[in-house]
Amino acid sequence: MECECAALLRLPNRSTQSNRSRSTNSGTPGGRIIVDLSLRLEVSKVPAGALCGGLGSHKLPHPADHQEGKEPRTLARTCAILHTPRMNNLNANDLLHLLELARAGRLVDAAQRLGVEHTTVSRRIAALEKAVGRRLIHRTPNRWLLTDDGEQLLAHAETIESTMHAVAELGANRRSSSLGGTIRVAAMDGIGGTLVAGALVELQRAHPRLEIELTTATRRFDVSYRDYDVAITLQRLQSRRFAIRHLTDYNLELYATRQYLETHPPIHSLEDLAGHTFIWYVESLLDVPELDVFEEIVVTRRPILRSSNIFAQLAFVIASGGIGLLPRFLVVDRPELELVLPDKVSLRRTMWVVVRREALNLARVQATLHHLSVHITERQDRWIGPATTQHEWDA
Repeated sequence: MECECAALLRLPNRSTQSNRSRSTNSGTPGGRIIVDLSLRLEVSKVPAGALCGGLGSHKLPHPADHQEGKEPRTLARTCAILHTPRMNNLNANDLLHLLELARAGRLVDAAQRLGVEHTTVSRRIAALEKAVGRRLIHRTPNRWLLTDDGEQLLAHAETIESTMHAVAELGANRRSSSLGGTIRVAAMDGIGGTLVAGALVELQRAHPRLEIELTTATRRFDVSYRDYDVAITLQRLQSRRFAIRHLTDYNLELYATRQYLETHPPIHSLEDLAGHTFIWYVESLLDVPELDVFEEIVVTRRPILRSSNIFAQLAFVIASGGIGLLPRFLVVDRPELELVLPDKVSLRRTMWVVVRREALNLARVQATLHHLSVHITERQDRWIGPATTQHEWDA
Protein backbone atom coordinates (compact mmCIF):
# COMPACT_ATOMS: atom_id res chain seq x y z
CA MET A 1 0.00 0.00 0.00
CA GLU A 2 1.42 3.39 -0.99
CA CYS A 3 1.81 6.05 1.68
CA GLU A 4 1.19 9.77 1.28
CA CYS A 5 4.95 10.28 0.98
CA ALA A 6 5.09 8.08 -2.09
CA ALA A 7 2.30 10.01 -3.77
CA LEU A 8 3.95 13.32 -3.01
CA LEU A 9 7.44 12.30 -4.08
CA ARG A 10 6.18 10.78 -7.32
CA LEU A 11 4.21 13.92 -8.13
CA PRO A 12 6.82 15.58 -10.38
CA ASN A 13 6.69 12.64 -12.79
CA ARG A 14 2.93 12.86 -13.23
CA SER A 15 1.45 14.87 -16.05
CA THR A 16 -0.52 17.93 -14.96
CA GLN A 17 -3.43 19.53 -16.75
CA SER A 18 -2.97 23.17 -17.61
CA ASN A 19 -5.25 25.99 -16.41
CA ARG A 20 -7.21 23.84 -13.94
CA SER A 21 -6.58 21.76 -10.86
CA ARG A 22 -6.74 17.99 -10.64
CA SER A 23 -7.31 15.72 -7.67
CA THR A 24 -6.56 12.02 -7.37
CA ASN A 25 -7.21 9.40 -4.72
CA SER A 26 -4.09 7.64 -3.53
CA GLY A 27 -5.91 4.52 -2.48
CA THR A 28 -5.44 5.32 1.21
CA PRO A 29 -8.04 6.60 3.71
CA GLY A 30 -8.40 10.34 3.28
CA GLY A 31 -5.47 10.34 0.92
CA ARG A 32 -5.99 13.12 -1.61
CA ILE A 33 -3.43 15.36 -3.30
CA ILE A 34 -4.58 18.59 -4.92
CA VAL A 35 -2.35 20.07 -7.60
CA ASP A 36 -2.86 23.48 -9.17
CA LEU A 37 -0.73 25.87 -11.20
CA SER A 38 0.75 27.47 -8.10
CA LEU A 39 2.22 24.04 -7.28
CA ARG A 40 0.67 24.05 -3.80
CA LEU A 41 0.54 20.53 -2.46
CA GLU A 42 -1.91 19.64 0.30
CA VAL A 43 -1.44 16.32 2.06
CA SER A 44 -3.86 15.03 4.66
CA LYS A 45 -2.30 14.57 8.08
CA VAL A 46 -1.48 10.94 8.69
CA PRO A 47 -0.02 9.45 11.89
CA ALA A 48 3.68 8.72 11.44
CA GLY A 49 4.14 5.25 9.97
CA ALA A 50 0.41 4.48 9.85
CA LEU A 51 0.38 3.96 6.10
CA CYS A 52 3.98 3.11 5.27
CA GLY A 53 4.03 0.04 7.47
CA GLY A 54 7.10 1.31 9.32
CA LEU A 55 9.41 4.08 8.18
CA GLY A 56 12.43 1.84 7.79
CA SER A 57 10.75 -0.66 5.48
CA HIS A 58 9.05 1.55 2.89
CA LYS A 59 11.02 1.91 -0.34
CA LEU A 60 10.36 3.67 -3.61
CA PRO A 61 12.54 5.01 -6.43
CA HIS A 62 14.51 8.13 -5.55
CA PRO A 63 15.10 10.76 -8.31
CA ALA A 64 18.76 9.66 -8.49
CA ASP A 65 17.92 5.95 -8.79
CA HIS A 66 17.55 5.55 -12.55
CA GLN A 67 19.83 2.57 -12.94
CA GLU A 68 18.40 -0.77 -13.87
CA GLY A 69 19.09 -3.43 -11.29
CA LYS A 70 19.87 -0.97 -8.48
CA GLU A 71 18.05 -1.33 -5.16
CA PRO A 72 15.93 1.80 -4.48
CA ARG A 73 17.16 3.67 -1.44
CA THR A 74 15.07 3.73 1.73
CA LEU A 75 13.21 7.01 2.14
CA ALA A 76 12.86 6.65 5.88
CA ARG A 77 14.12 10.17 6.57
CA THR A 78 11.85 11.73 3.96
CA CYS A 79 8.83 9.78 5.20
CA ALA A 80 9.64 10.86 8.75
CA ILE A 81 9.80 14.50 7.65
CA LEU A 82 6.56 14.38 5.68
CA HIS A 83 4.64 12.48 8.36
CA THR A 84 5.55 14.87 11.18
CA PRO A 85 2.38 15.78 13.12
CA ARG A 86 3.07 19.51 12.62
CA MET A 87 2.88 19.33 8.82
CA ASN A 88 -0.59 19.85 7.39
CA ASN A 89 0.42 21.25 4.01
CA LEU A 90 3.51 21.79 1.92
CA ASN A 91 4.01 24.62 -0.55
CA ALA A 92 6.21 23.54 -3.43
CA ASN A 93 7.22 27.15 -4.04
CA ASP A 94 8.85 27.11 -0.60
CA LEU A 95 10.89 24.11 -1.73
CA LEU A 96 12.06 26.09 -4.75
CA HIS A 97 13.17 28.95 -2.48
CA LEU A 98 15.17 26.42 -0.45
CA LEU A 99 16.73 25.13 -3.67
CA GLU A 100 17.80 28.61 -4.75
CA LEU A 101 19.35 29.36 -1.36
CA ALA A 102 21.26 26.08 -1.53
CA ARG A 103 22.64 27.17 -4.89
CA ALA A 104 23.47 30.75 -4.00
CA GLY A 105 24.56 30.27 -0.40
CA ARG A 106 23.41 33.79 0.58
CA LEU A 107 19.90 35.14 1.08
CA VAL A 108 20.58 38.29 -0.95
CA ASP A 109 21.93 36.30 -3.91
CA ALA A 110 19.06 33.82 -3.80
CA ALA A 111 16.56 36.67 -3.68
CA GLN A 112 18.16 38.34 -6.70
CA ARG A 113 17.87 35.13 -8.71
CA LEU A 114 14.25 34.70 -7.71
CA GLY A 115 13.35 38.36 -8.25
CA VAL A 116 12.12 38.88 -4.69
CA GLU A 117 13.31 40.54 -1.48
CA HIS A 118 15.73 38.61 0.73
CA THR A 119 13.15 38.80 3.52
CA THR A 120 10.78 36.84 1.29
CA VAL A 121 13.31 34.04 0.89
CA SER A 122 13.85 33.96 4.65
CA ARG A 123 10.10 33.91 5.31
CA ARG A 124 9.46 31.15 2.77
CA ILE A 125 12.14 28.89 4.22
CA ALA A 126 10.93 29.58 7.76
CA ALA A 127 7.44 28.54 6.65
CA LEU A 128 8.85 25.36 5.10
CA GLU A 129 10.76 24.52 8.28
CA LYS A 130 7.58 25.06 10.30
CA ALA A 131 5.59 22.87 7.91
CA VAL A 132 7.98 19.93 8.13
CA GLY A 133 8.96 20.51 11.75
CA ARG A 134 12.67 20.20 10.97
CA ARG A 135 15.65 22.51 10.78
CA LEU A 136 16.62 22.63 7.08
CA ILE A 137 19.46 25.18 6.94
CA HIS A 138 22.26 26.40 9.17
CA ARG A 139 24.58 29.36 8.86
CA THR A 140 28.38 29.21 8.52
CA PRO A 141 30.78 32.18 8.38
CA ASN A 142 30.67 32.13 4.56
CA ARG A 143 27.26 30.82 3.49
CA TRP A 144 24.04 29.08 4.41
CA LEU A 145 24.29 25.29 4.22
CA LEU A 146 21.68 22.56 4.30
CA THR A 147 21.18 20.22 7.23
CA ASP A 148 20.79 16.49 6.56
CA ASP A 149 17.00 16.95 6.49
CA GLY A 150 17.40 19.85 4.07
CA GLU A 151 19.56 17.72 1.78
CA GLN A 152 16.93 14.99 1.84
CA LEU A 153 14.18 17.35 0.71
CA LEU A 154 16.33 19.14 -1.84
CA ALA A 155 16.62 16.20 -4.24
CA HIS A 156 12.85 16.34 -4.65
CA ALA A 157 12.87 20.13 -5.00
CA GLU A 158 15.28 19.68 -7.90
CA THR A 159 12.93 17.15 -9.48
CA ILE A 160 10.02 19.59 -9.17
CA GLU A 161 12.10 22.35 -10.77
CA SER A 162 13.24 20.09 -13.62
CA THR A 163 9.67 19.06 -14.31
CA MET A 164 8.56 22.70 -14.43
CA HIS A 165 11.36 23.51 -16.86
CA ALA A 166 10.50 20.51 -19.04
CA VAL A 167 6.86 21.62 -19.27
CA ALA A 168 7.94 25.18 -20.10
CA GLU A 169 10.31 23.91 -22.79
CA LEU A 170 7.56 21.77 -24.29
CA GLY A 171 5.31 24.80 -24.70
CA ALA A 172 8.11 26.98 -26.04
CA ASN A 173 9.29 24.37 -28.52
CA ARG A 174 5.82 24.13 -30.01
CA ARG A 175 5.96 27.86 -30.76
CA SER A 176 9.59 28.09 -31.85
CA SER A 177 12.54 25.86 -32.69
CA SER A 178 14.74 28.11 -30.53
CA LEU A 179 15.15 27.13 -26.90
CA GLY A 180 14.54 29.66 -24.12
CA GLY A 181 15.29 29.96 -20.43
CA THR A 182 18.71 30.01 -18.77
CA ILE A 183 21.53 27.48 -18.84
CA ARG A 184 24.20 27.73 -16.14
CA VAL A 185 27.63 26.25 -16.84
CA ALA A 186 30.51 25.91 -14.37
CA ALA A 187 34.01 25.10 -15.62
CA MET A 188 37.69 25.18 -14.75
CA ASP A 189 39.32 28.54 -15.53
CA GLY A 190 41.45 27.54 -18.50
CA ILE A 191 39.03 25.48 -20.55
CA GLY A 192 36.12 27.63 -19.39
CA GLY A 193 37.67 30.82 -20.79
CA THR A 194 38.60 29.24 -24.13
CA LEU A 195 36.90 26.14 -25.49
CA VAL A 196 33.77 26.26 -23.33
CA ALA A 197 33.22 29.97 -24.00
CA GLY A 198 33.48 29.36 -27.74
CA ALA A 199 31.00 26.49 -27.59
CA LEU A 200 28.51 28.58 -25.62
CA VAL A 201 28.67 31.40 -28.17
CA GLU A 202 27.74 28.87 -30.86
CA LEU A 203 24.95 27.56 -28.62
CA GLN A 204 23.49 31.05 -28.18
CA ARG A 205 23.64 31.74 -31.90
CA ALA A 206 21.65 28.55 -32.52
CA HIS A 207 19.13 29.50 -29.79
CA PRO A 208 18.87 33.30 -29.56
CA ARG A 209 16.26 33.19 -26.77
CA LEU A 210 18.53 31.13 -24.52
CA GLU A 211 20.36 33.01 -21.76
CA ILE A 212 23.73 31.62 -20.67
CA GLU A 213 25.69 32.00 -17.44
CA LEU A 214 29.31 30.78 -17.30
CA THR A 215 31.21 30.69 -14.02
CA THR A 216 34.87 29.65 -13.90
CA ALA A 217 37.23 28.80 -11.07
CA THR A 218 40.11 26.48 -10.28
CA ARG A 219 38.65 24.53 -7.40
CA ARG A 220 37.64 21.04 -6.42
CA PHE A 221 34.11 20.17 -7.47
CA ASP A 222 31.76 20.72 -4.54
CA VAL A 223 28.64 18.55 -4.75
CA SER A 224 26.87 20.80 -2.23
CA TYR A 225 26.88 23.69 -4.72
CA ARG A 226 23.85 23.83 -6.97
CA ASP A 227 24.62 26.94 -9.00
CA TYR A 228 25.03 25.10 -12.31
CA ASP A 229 23.19 22.91 -14.81
CA VAL A 230 26.34 21.56 -16.47
CA ALA A 231 29.77 21.39 -14.82
CA ILE A 232 33.16 20.64 -16.37
CA THR A 233 35.72 19.38 -13.89
CA LEU A 234 38.96 17.43 -13.52
CA GLN A 235 37.38 15.34 -10.78
CA ARG A 236 35.63 12.12 -11.78
CA LEU A 237 32.84 12.01 -9.25
CA GLN A 238 31.56 8.78 -7.78
CA SER A 239 27.95 9.67 -7.06
CA ARG A 240 24.60 8.27 -8.15
CA ARG A 241 23.17 11.81 -8.08
CA PHE A 242 25.13 12.81 -11.19
CA ALA A 243 25.51 11.69 -14.77
CA ILE A 244 29.22 11.90 -15.64
CA ARG A 245 30.87 11.59 -19.05
CA HIS A 246 34.34 11.99 -20.49
CA LEU A 247 34.62 15.33 -22.31
CA THR A 248 38.25 15.51 -23.42
CA ASP A 249 41.84 14.79 -22.50
CA TYR A 250 44.47 17.51 -22.71
CA ASN A 251 48.24 17.89 -22.22
CA LEU A 252 50.13 20.11 -19.79
CA GLU A 253 53.60 20.98 -21.12
CA LEU A 254 56.43 23.42 -20.39
CA TYR A 255 56.44 26.67 -22.37
CA ALA A 256 58.65 29.76 -22.46
CA THR A 257 59.20 32.67 -24.83
CA ARG A 258 62.03 32.62 -27.32
CA GLN A 259 63.41 35.73 -25.60
CA TYR A 260 63.53 33.98 -22.22
CA LEU A 261 65.26 30.90 -23.64
CA GLU A 262 67.85 32.99 -25.48
CA THR A 263 68.80 34.98 -22.39
CA HIS A 264 69.03 32.08 -19.90
CA PRO A 265 71.15 28.92 -19.65
CA PRO A 266 70.33 26.29 -22.31
CA ILE A 267 68.02 23.42 -21.42
CA HIS A 268 68.86 19.96 -22.71
CA SER A 269 67.83 17.73 -19.80
CA LEU A 270 65.71 17.74 -16.66
CA GLU A 271 68.81 18.59 -14.64
CA ASP A 272 69.18 21.84 -16.59
CA LEU A 273 65.82 23.06 -15.25
CA ALA A 274 67.28 23.63 -11.78
CA GLY A 275 68.64 27.08 -12.58
CA HIS A 276 65.46 28.51 -14.12
CA THR A 277 62.45 30.51 -12.92
CA PHE A 278 59.17 28.59 -12.91
CA ILE A 279 55.54 29.70 -12.95
CA TRP A 280 52.68 27.76 -11.36
CA TYR A 281 49.74 27.91 -8.96
CA VAL A 282 49.79 29.18 -5.37
CA GLU A 283 50.03 25.79 -3.68
CA SER A 284 48.14 26.82 -0.55
CA LEU A 285 45.17 27.90 -2.70
CA LEU A 286 45.22 24.94 -5.08
CA ASP A 287 42.36 22.66 -4.06
CA VAL A 288 42.54 20.42 -7.12
CA PRO A 289 44.55 17.22 -6.43
CA GLU A 290 44.74 16.46 -10.15
CA LEU A 291 46.91 19.59 -10.59
CA ASP A 292 49.06 19.19 -7.47
CA VAL A 293 51.89 17.71 -9.53
CA PHE A 294 54.49 20.41 -10.19
CA GLU A 295 57.24 19.28 -7.85
CA GLU A 296 56.63 15.67 -8.83
CA ILE A 297 57.09 16.02 -12.59
CA VAL A 298 59.10 19.24 -13.08
CA VAL A 299 61.47 20.32 -10.30
CA THR A 300 61.51 19.62 -6.58
CA ARG A 301 61.33 23.23 -5.48
CA ARG A 302 58.65 25.89 -5.34
CA PRO A 303 57.95 28.03 -8.41
CA ILE A 304 59.08 31.65 -8.09
CA LEU A 305 56.11 33.28 -9.84
CA ARG A 306 52.76 31.95 -8.60
CA SER A 307 49.13 32.77 -9.31
CA SER A 308 45.77 31.15 -8.56
CA ASN A 309 44.63 32.04 -12.10
CA ILE A 310 45.84 30.17 -15.17
CA PHE A 311 45.52 33.26 -17.38
CA ALA A 312 47.81 35.21 -15.04
CA GLN A 313 50.31 32.36 -15.30
CA LEU A 314 50.11 32.64 -19.08
CA ALA A 315 50.73 36.39 -18.79
CA PHE A 316 53.84 35.74 -16.67
CA VAL A 317 55.17 33.40 -19.36
CA ILE A 318 54.39 35.78 -22.25
CA ALA A 319 56.23 38.56 -20.38
CA SER A 320 59.33 36.31 -20.39
CA GLY A 321 59.11 35.89 -16.64
CA GLY A 322 59.97 32.20 -16.70
CA ILE A 323 58.84 28.73 -17.73
CA GLY A 324 55.22 27.71 -17.19
CA LEU A 325 53.44 24.36 -17.16
CA LEU A 326 50.49 25.23 -19.39
CA PRO A 327 47.67 23.42 -21.21
CA ARG A 328 48.11 23.28 -24.96
CA PHE A 329 44.75 24.90 -25.65
CA LEU A 330 46.01 28.12 -24.01
CA VAL A 331 49.12 28.48 -26.16
CA VAL A 332 48.08 27.11 -29.55
CA ASP A 333 47.85 30.59 -31.11
CA ARG A 334 50.93 31.99 -29.34
CA PRO A 335 53.81 31.72 -31.85
CA GLU A 336 56.15 33.52 -29.43
CA LEU A 337 55.99 30.54 -27.04
CA GLU A 338 58.17 27.46 -27.48
CA LEU A 339 57.95 23.98 -26.00
CA VAL A 340 60.60 23.07 -23.44
CA LEU A 341 61.66 19.41 -23.16
CA PRO A 342 58.46 18.07 -24.78
CA ASP A 343 59.82 14.51 -24.76
CA LYS A 344 60.63 14.73 -21.03
CA VAL A 345 57.78 16.70 -19.46
CA SER A 346 54.20 16.09 -20.58
CA LEU A 347 51.23 15.45 -18.34
CA ARG A 348 47.83 14.29 -19.59
CA ARG A 349 44.68 15.18 -17.69
CA THR A 350 40.98 14.48 -18.31
CA MET A 351 38.01 16.84 -18.23
CA TRP A 352 34.65 15.37 -17.22
CA VAL A 353 31.21 16.81 -17.86
CA VAL A 354 28.79 16.51 -14.94
CA VAL A 355 25.00 16.87 -15.01
CA ARG A 356 22.43 16.20 -12.30
CA ARG A 357 20.46 13.15 -13.36
CA GLU A 358 17.09 14.82 -13.01
CA ALA A 359 18.20 17.57 -15.44
CA LEU A 360 19.88 15.35 -18.02
CA ASN A 361 16.90 15.13 -20.38
CA LEU A 362 16.08 18.85 -20.41
CA ALA A 363 16.29 20.18 -23.96
CA ARG A 364 18.58 23.09 -23.08
CA VAL A 365 20.96 20.76 -21.22
CA GLN A 366 21.08 18.35 -24.16
CA ALA A 367 21.73 21.27 -26.56
CA THR A 368 24.58 22.49 -24.35
CA LEU A 369 26.18 19.05 -24.21
CA HIS A 370 25.90 18.72 -27.98
CA HIS A 371 27.59 22.06 -28.69
CA LEU A 372 30.36 21.36 -26.18
CA SER A 373 31.06 17.98 -27.77
CA VAL A 374 31.02 19.27 -31.35
CA HIS A 375 33.12 22.38 -30.60
CA ILE A 376 35.82 20.45 -28.77
CA THR A 377 35.91 17.54 -31.23
CA GLU A 378 36.46 19.92 -34.14
CA ARG A 379 39.49 21.44 -32.37
CA GLN A 380 40.82 18.32 -30.69
CA ASP A 381 44.02 17.63 -32.65
CA ARG A 382 45.29 21.20 -32.84
CA TRP A 383 44.09 22.64 -29.53
CA ILE A 384 44.29 19.68 -27.19
CA GLY A 385 46.10 16.68 -28.61
CA PRO A 386 45.20 13.30 -30.11
CA ALA A 387 41.70 12.20 -29.22
CA THR A 388 41.10 9.25 -26.92
CA THR A 389 38.15 6.88 -26.81
CA GLN A 390 34.99 8.65 -25.70
CA HIS A 391 33.10 7.28 -22.70
CA GLU A 392 29.38 6.87 -22.22
CA TRP A 393 27.61 8.34 -19.20
CA ASP A 394 28.86 6.71 -15.99
CA ALA A 395 26.42 4.25 -14.45
